[in-house]
Amino acid sequence: MHIRTTCAAFVAAFVPVVALAQGEAVVGGQVNLTYDIDNGLDHSENTIEGYIAYENSGFFTELWAGSLHDDPNDDAELEFYLGYGTEFGDLGVALQYVGYFLTDSGHDHNGVGVELSYPLGESVTGALYSEIDPDSKDWFHEISAEFELNDRWSTRFMYGVSDADDNAYGEAALTYAVNDTVFLEMLYEDSDDADGLMTFSVGFETSVFGG
Repeated sequence: MHIRTTCAAFVAAFVPVVALAQGEAVVGGQVNLTYDIDNGLDHSENTIEGYIAYENSGFFTELWAGSLHDDPNDDAELEFYLGYGTEFGDLGVALQYVGYFLTDSGHDHNGVGVELSYPLGESVTGALYSEIDPDSKDWFHEISAEFELNDRWSTRFMYGVSDADDNAYGEAALTYAVNDTVFLEMLYEDSDDADGLMTFSVGFETSVFGG
């Protein structure tokens, strides 16, 4: 799991506009078409997601929203991130708070997470991420690696385990950068308690200011 950074709108409530201009704000989103591999590539769902993120001097914040398919209670999930990241030589360290919300049900749960990242070569970065729910005391842990194949192509792999449902899960993705803003992605996901899924996405990310 990459650490998604979070929301200029939230930061603007606390930081003067002049200070905001010294950092970087980005917006992004994607459309996803998902197919169930275990059922002969049957079409499973269509979803959309988007986010707005702000970073300044290591501090970051993000608001992410994603639609839910055929959920009887909620139309979308919201995630709010607030954290700080720094580097010790080549070692990257980031600490964050995550709030998970459902549009109709309301607050779902909280998480406090830490990520360690380290370059394993000129074009390879490895990462370890752990997050705990302060209320339930349940952990999940993930290990991942991202490979920059060339200027256009990249791939990533992730494996994780979750205490909450005693579940192991993983994903593999191949991404193609159409240009500096638009990308195409093919993502395979699988877990102990669900069918394997293949998702095809079209997405974008662009800077609002800074960078």
